[in-house]
Amino acid sequence: MDYNNNQEDSWSKMMRRSLLAGVSEKNPFALTSGPLGQSDVSGISLLAKRTLDQQCGSILSVADEIWLAIIKIQDLMEIRNNINENCMQSEEEANRLLKATNSVQQLIEHISAQEDTYITLSDSINRNTIQIVQSYLALMKKSSTIATTIADEVSTEMKLSVKPQNQGVEKSLLSATSIQDLVKFSIENTLEIHTGCNPVELAQGKLNHQCYDDYIVIQAFLLICYRFAMSQALGTNNTFNASGVLKACIAKKGSATSILNESDVEQTFNLHEFSKQNTLSDQLQHALTVNPDFLRKLESTLSDLKELSDSRKPDDDQQNEEAA
Repeated sequence: MDYNNNQEDSWSKMMRRSLLAGVSEKNPFALTSGPLGQSDVSGISLLAKRTLDQQCGSILSVADEIWLAIIKIQDLMEIRNNINENCMQSEEEANRLLKATNSVQQLIEHISAQEDTYITLSDSINRNTIQIVQSYLALMKKSSTIATTIADEVSTEMKLSVKPQNQGVEKSLLSATSIQDLVKFSIENTLEIHTGCNPVELAQGKLNHQCYDDYIVIQAFLLICYRFAMSQALGTNNTFNASGVLKACIAKKGSATSILNESDVEQTFNLHEFSKQNTLSDQLQHALTVNPDFLRKLESTLSDLKELSDSRKPDDDQQNEEAA
């Protein structure tokens, strides 16, 4: 299913938030309003969001079709239930009604089987959504540790006289989930003034914030910039080679890359039969494609028979009137 237009993006986002809400019954808002519920995330958050969106694609591609099929069957059943078979006055009419009734029953059985497949698909997606969230939180914790380690190692190797600063501020940087968050962090902590450059723009010139390992390196670089800025305020540092620091951070990107296997989403997020979801979705799409001409003909037959039924009195009623 193509999600390029705004309406489809909106549906995908709504479905993703719906899946996230199902993870925690006690506090669904925390997840739906968090980074995985947003559209502009970076790094590991973006990778996890894309995996959730892939699941959303599996369910969205068939959700409308199966409910439309159920509604259509309900409409056909309503017409059939309002036809009195005692009003069929010829063998041809009775046979037409029997054949139409059998067709409706076959449709019911067919769609019921697809409902079972849909439930299996939904259960798989709900189960894997929990796995994605749990794995994501663990990966975010690891990425924070790696960014700090890179910052510490580079600071030591380049003999920068910087030390850890306000724990809460550093945590806000390490838990940031978008490039917008990093820009805001840089502005709020006046990093450009103290480092003599725009550190986010400098980093983006060499790194792609959408890539999880590049994003971790950007966080590590900004952490050093923040620590330097705070030490500047105390008068303990005078010069800062931002380009050199960034280059040293990039040299350690391998440690960030190693925290997950981007080419194996199932392994990265501990998913169960993730690839089978697409197979089930494809099978459902095929099974739910009922010939529209068949449906139109069946509805027309039932409508004609209902019109006959509505225009007549049942045979048994007619016999009772004649006997009286």
